[in-house]
Amino acid sequence: MKKVYIIVSILFFSLMTFAQSGTQFMDNRPWQEVLQRAQRENKLIFVDCYTSWCGPCKQLSTQVFPQEKMGEYLNSRFVNAKYDVEKGEGLTVGKQYDKEIKVFPTMLILTAQGEIIHKVSGCRPVDELIAAIEEGLQGNTIYNLKKEYDKGNREWSFIQKYLNLLETA
Repeated sequence: MKKVYIIVSILFFSLMTFAQSGTQFMDNRPWQEVLQRAQRENKLIFVDCYTSWCGPCKQLSTQVFPQEKMGEYLNSRFVNAKYDVEKGEGLTVGKQYDKEIKVFPTMLILTAQGEIIHKVSGCRPVDELIAAIEEGLQGNTIYNLKKEYDKGNREWSFIQKYLNLLETA
């Protein structure tokens, strides 16, 4: 009996460790709860916007987000949330960010107040997804350049950079 208990305990703790190695999401939680947690933890918000019928969304969920490297990266920097934007709490998030969500999957990087910093679309391997997120965190985003433009920056080098980024968006 003692051996069975030990084996079951080892299996249980092994499964718990495995389950925690990937990305930890607040799955379809109330949006205000996500914002409050991000503010409390002083973190940015990573939102995976998906639909139930989207093949690449399923690929992200089963092959990318569960990977340890992805989990270590996202869990340490963000409050992670995921929403099926066609139902439940996801309808609220989908409506709020409808101008940004044109394809699926779309991943949004937001401030703790819910302001958009960056977005990444499509399914990508872990390293490419991390690089795309990092690019946005470095300030090279349409959102940051638009803010700078709105503040009055009309330097030629800035305008070229902004136009090039808009062209590739």
